[in-house]
Amino acid sequence: MQRTQSLQTLVTAGIRYRLAILQKSQYWLADHIGMSTYSLSRRMVGKKTFSVDEVDTVAAALGTDFEGLIALPQDSYKQLS
Repeated sequence: MQRTQSLQTLVTAGIRYRLAILQKSQYWLADHIGMSTYSLSRRMVGKKTFSVDEVDTVAAALGTDFEGLIALPQDSYKQLS
């Protein structure tokens, strides 16, 4: 269970980081990937986990892949998680 929570935290931190770099909002991302803002918000705060397919879709929308999504500067991790 701890590993899943750690991975979820890393994924959401990566999404926040990419959104900040692109100067895009969660609303933009939800619209771009065809997910409701409610559903995306629940995933971003950890109430529901992202599926593998959802992570791939999000990463593509943000112009990266899974590895790029979770590879964020070390000093940004604590601020964004």
